[in-house]
Amino acid sequence: MKLFRFFIWLMPVIGYSQANAAEDPDSVRVTITLNNGRNSSAKVDSVLVIFDRYNGSGAGVVRRVFYPINNTITIENVPEGRFYINVICLGIYQDNFSDISYVYQKKKNRNRFSFRLERAEPFEADNVNLPSQKFDMRQLAILRKIPMNQR
Repeated sequence: MKLFRFFIWLMPVIGYSQANAAEDPDSVRVTITLNNGRNSSAKVDSVLVIFDRYNGSGAGVVRRVFYPINNTITIENVPEGRFYINVICLGIYQDNFSDISYVYQKKKNRNRFSFRLERAEPFEADNVNLPSQKFDMRQLAILRKIPMNQR
């Protein structure tokens, strides 16, 4: 009977310790917002996000393709520290952003980053203007005569 009571007492303790072990106390939630107002707030298809440690001890701490919801990306379990942050938009809006910033554990509002996308225009063959280029065919290296003493 004592053994049964011991296990009944031990079950909540084990559950509590496993629940706390799942949460990393040094990890932070980071939110990245892509401001696409110049393109009438069109949705961005996918984004490659890379977090590299500033001191070089951890390359690619976060390296994943995210699919933004309302042009917002939420990244869980980012360790606290200083990072090189690279955001590369894939798809129609092909912008890339780089930033060096801290990720703080205690300052929740400081872990929000916002990047403004450039205006993207669709390709139309009628709007392409190629400048005329003039060159002299006689100046091509293959057609020039090389003196006998330089051969």
